[in-house]
Amino acid sequence: MNTNSTTDAATATIIETESTTDLLIRRDFTHQNELVWKCFSDETLVTQWMLGPPGWEKVHNEMNFQVGASFRWKWENPSDNSAIEITGTYQNIETCGLIQNSETVHLGPGIEKHSNVSIRFNEISTGTRIETIIKYNSTADRDAALTMGLVDVMEMGYQQIEQILNKQ
Repeated sequence: MNTNSTTDAATATIIETESTTDLLIRRDFTHQNELVWKCFSDETLVTQWMLGPPGWEKVHNEMNFQVGASFRWKWENPSDNSAIEITGTYQNIETCGLIQNSETVHLGPGIEKHSNVSIRFNEISTGTRIETIIKYNSTADRDAALTMGLVDVMEMGYQQIEQILNKQ
């Protein structure tokens, strides 16, 4: 199992390669579970933290947060006219506990990466721990996500969540 982390030790995003196709991403927040959950389940808050890589513009945000419903987020890079789109379907939702969805990342014409994502929300003594497991179809897909900066983009989103939570 390989482990990497970003940011300081108190709020580090920890990534572990669980298997040849799976990643475990762990991040602690110093806020109550209900508040962290709301940042993932309320479309208004999601649009405030899921911003994409630096230099990219979010051009579409659609989220129907219920089992069987779908989501769609799209970003464009004006400097080279490239785009990234993420689409998926919510498969299981347990309030303040679990979000499971299928997900497809569209990287360009004919380039799609499929995965299944589980986000678990756990109360800990210092607040809330989020554990995200991403199951990719292949080792190559998992490694490509890491190479493309998945850890950094997720941590940027987590830092935005911290800012949202600190305002409440």
